[in-house]
Amino acid sequence: MKKILFYLASFLIFIATIYITEKNIGWRTIIVSLADIPLQTLSGLVALSILNYVLRMWRIRWSLQLPSNASVTVFYITTSHNLWNILMPMRLGEASFPLLIKQHFAIDYVTSSSHLLLFRLLDLAVLLSIFVLTLCLVTVPMMFIPCLVVITLMFWAAPYLLSLISVTLKKTQFSVGQRVALALEQLSGNQHQLALISITTWGIWALKLLAFVLFCIFASGLPAFDALMSIIIADLSSILPIHGFAGTGTFEGAFVLGGLQTGATTDALLQAAVQLHLYLIFVATLATFIGYCLHLMVPTTLKTAK
Repeated sequence: MKKILFYLASFLIFIATIYITEKNIGWRTIIVSLADIPLQTLSGLVALSILNYVLRMWRIRWSLQLPSNASVTVFYITTSHNLWNILMPMRLGEASFPLLIKQHFAIDYVTSSSHLLLFRLLDLAVLLSIFVLTLCLVTVPMMFIPCLVVITLMFWAAPYLLSLISVTLKKTQFSVGQRVALALEQLSGNQHQLALISITTWGIWALKLLAFVLFCIFASGLPAFDALMSIIIADLSSILPIHGFAGTGTFEGAFVLGGLQTGATTDALLQAAVQLHLYLIFVATLATFIGYCLHLMVPTTLKTAK
């Protein structure tokens, strides 16, 4: 019964988003404005977004210490995992990562899930850091340097924070928790590897936010600061328990909510949100298609169980 109500709620959110968009903006207006973006500009934005997936691939490779000849398969896993995450609610698409890693590299679920947990902790830390630094720079410039120092110290202390999480998990009575603790402990012990993963995470978010902000500017004329605040809040909405298909509803709602704080109009924000969401799904699908084709041409399966 709960599953039925869950899917019904997701369907109703999806339909409501389509209706509200048509009533307030008009789907024809959205499609026409998207078609007005020069092909050269759109191609450049897509290239930036694809490069973002390449950085994600490197992060996985370096974290799991996979050889360079595994890059094509890791790119395929990266794009597939991201697409599942977009399409499925409540971050259920995350389950595809350990499944795909196990299938292609015979790395056990606990190890790959521990690395995924690290990625998500770093993603959250970087995203919130960018949010705070941007707010400081625009609203209280004198606080920018102190905030930057605090954030730098926080990332410098990352190995110690991971060790603290590991110690806490070791105290649990569950064997899975203890195995996750062991994997995190190994990660915290390799500071060079952790620094590389952290720097790559900053690069991932810099490219993603740059591509999205530029898209909002070209597609809807939204100011850069308004777009950035909206995008960050919309990205954080992915942790909410219920979405429509491919995150519809909550993504647009969070985008509008984030932008309203900057003084932008609701209609302008809604139009930008829907356009960006369509772009996001398009790029994720294209990247997955590219990854799948490359994987078929250059298959790599390393049975090196860890």
